[in-house]
Amino acid sequence: MVVAKTYIITREQYKKIKKYDHAQMDSWIRNFAKNLNDDNSESNSKLMKEIEDIHNICILQALENTKGIGEKIRVSFLNNYNAAVIENTKSNENN
Repeated sequence: MVVAKTYIITREQYKKIKKYDHAQMDSWIRNFAKNLNDDNSESNSKLMKEIEDIHNICILQALENTKGIGEKIRVSFLNNYNAAVIENTKSNENN
């Protein structure tokens, strides 16, 4: 059984692109790459947010299930943890 290919561009787009000169092709490729980077950046941001949410839930559950850690210590820990995450995120963005 042969699986049908799915193409990124339509036949009409392909015919139009085939007629491009060097400058037009360069511009089209740059725009395509920029759009690809934008899409990946948005996708990665969503994924990182989901991972961060899961990580925070796991930390909270671990703190709740640890004997001797009450509400006061848990809140203090979470505040310190969030501050450290923000600080390290900012320093990594600057590098």
